[in-house]
Amino acid sequence: MRIGIKILMSFLVIIISITVMGYTTVTSSQEKIIDEIGGNYAETLHVAIVGIDDSFKDKIIELISLSDRSFIVDFLNNIDGTSELSIGNNALSVKLRESTNFLESKFGYPIYKNVLIANSSRDVIAYTMTTGSSLDDVSWWAKVIVDGIFVGDVVFDDTLQISTRDVMIRIDDNQGDFLGILITKIDLQHILFDINNLKQTKKLINSEISLVTNTGKIIFSSARDKSGTFIPAVDGYAMLTDNTNYFIRTGFMGTDSVLHAYSKSSPSDGFPSLDWALIIKQDGNEILGPVIGLTNTILIISVTTIISAIVVANYVRTSISIPLIKLKNASSQIAAGDFNVKLDINTDDEVGELANKFELMRDNVHFTNENLRDLVKMRTTDLKNAIDNLKNNELWTDELMEFVSKKFQIPIQSIFKNIEQIREEKISQKDALQIIEDTTLQLKMLSDDFIDLYNIEKNKTEYNMADVSINKIINESIDFFKNNPSPNVTLESNLSDDVKIFADESRIKRVITNLLTNSLKSTKGGFVKIETKLTLDKKNLEIKISDSRGLIEGELYDLFGPLKQPKLSENAENNFSLIMSKSIITEHAGDFEMMKSDFGLIISIKFPLFEKT
Repeated sequence: MRIGIKILMSFLVIIISITVMGYTTVTSSQEKIIDEIGGNYAETLHVAIVGIDDSFKDKIIELISLSDRSFIVDFLNNIDGTSELSIGNNALSVKLRESTNFLESKFGYPIYKNVLIANSSRDVIAYTMTTGSSLDDVSWWAKVIVDGIFVGDVVFDDTLQISTRDVMIRIDDNQGDFLGILITKIDLQHILFDINNLKQTKKLINSEISLVTNTGKIIFSSARDKSGTFIPAVDGYAMLTDNTNYFIRTGFMGTDSVLHAYSKSSPSDGFPSLDWALIIKQDGNEILGPVIGLTNTILIISVTTIISAIVVANYVRTSISIPLIKLKNASSQIAAGDFNVKLDINTDDEVGELANKFELMRDNVHFTNENLRDLVKMRTTDLKNAIDNLKNNELWTDELMEFVSKKFQIPIQSIFKNIEQIREEKISQKDALQIIEDTTLQLKMLSDDFIDLYNIEKNKTEYNMADVSINKIINESIDFFKNNPSPNVTLESNLSDDVKIFADESRIKRVITNLLTNSLKSTKGGFVKIETKLTLDKKNLEIKISDSRGLIEGELYDLFGPLKQPKLSENAENNFSLIMSKSIITEHAGDFEMMKSDFGLIISIKFPLFEKT
């Protein structure tokens, strides 16, 4: 297939991709704008429902405040056997009437259908309107005593054509003991004023606004004929299952779309939820007008882009086909052994750069052919150097084996010595057994370290990886040294919030123990500290071990490359422990770094934290 046809096909793919991308962009843009509009309406309703809730709460709080809670408490504490006839005229009843009259005058409309106070025996001791001396329905009594407040369901009074809600509030004395309950019935007519005011805003002037109960019954609506009816069951179900506070209902064949946005009442400051919701319905075609305009704009841009792509494709096909054919012919001549071919391509674009690189490649291939023997000799020398390095590494490995063999002899001799002392009764059996146990543990740790290091070098290590607690590992390592303290050295820890790392718990614990042992042995007086913290990006956990061993001379700890440095004779035990620790950390995808400080040595280990998917 010729290059020109391939270019045209490539641009055809690009054109199809642009079309698909344009369609996807239009769709996603619609969804984002709908989300923005729906979220904006939901936010407006949230502010409105909070205002309605606060208005309802204020009428309760102001009633209690204006009626003077301390006056009510004193009256309840000092009340005697007052006759039912005088209840409506006592000081508390007068106080309640004055408070309700003042508040209704302040707000400009009736609020409280009745206010009464009952003592702990459920006897009415004060009221604003004539009532009996006891309460008939007290199903809410226990709930008020426990919760402190109870708000009843919305009730529609057919006679007065108003909706009301009962509110009961617990009254306590200064010691918090239960004295009685204030009961009132609040007229909800004022909420209709709030809805009408909300509808007058520019955003909602064409919306249908409703306040509904948690059962879906409409309390008030800007469409007056719908008050007292229920919202459609499908809308109620959508409100229960949706978590975005808005949804769009579309009619048959995608017509007559309607945006539904809502906000539900929620509890606040010890006040229970009023279990109602504010809902709006808005013509979808009206609010989605900007989306439709944007869709048309994107479609126009997409069509223009496709036409431009076709023009560019034709230009590219004609402008690069001839130079590429020249390059193809030149490469065929070079393949045949003719290095004298010349390219006549003088353009300042990528094709010209390709021609220049092609000529450079031709010259390099020609040079390589002419100097192949010298190149072979050079590579032979490099191979000899590599073999020498391998031998040096093997020599160092022999030195390591000799060191490990000697280190094994020390604890073994200590065990035999303590057994002999037991036989000669020079030391108690308990003390000797403790020494033998500690020595055996050191022997096991040395053996484990050597086996790990050998397996790591031979790529034979098997890890038991799991999510493990880093604080648990560190605390267990610290406990070991608390039972075996170093004189004149304090072991300090400062651990951040516990996190889990993906690691082999036993090997990481041995690394921490080895590094602490290294610092404690090298520090004659002062401190050894271990700390943990998360890095700023929260993607790594850093473990830092520092000590006060003093000034560090030379390059004692410059050990970290492949195991080939011939320095094992200097502080061999420390070096071996550090090399093993660094190798294990590296196998866990971690970073191991050693630094000098003004006080001594700082070892920093960083483990990556992996998010679960």
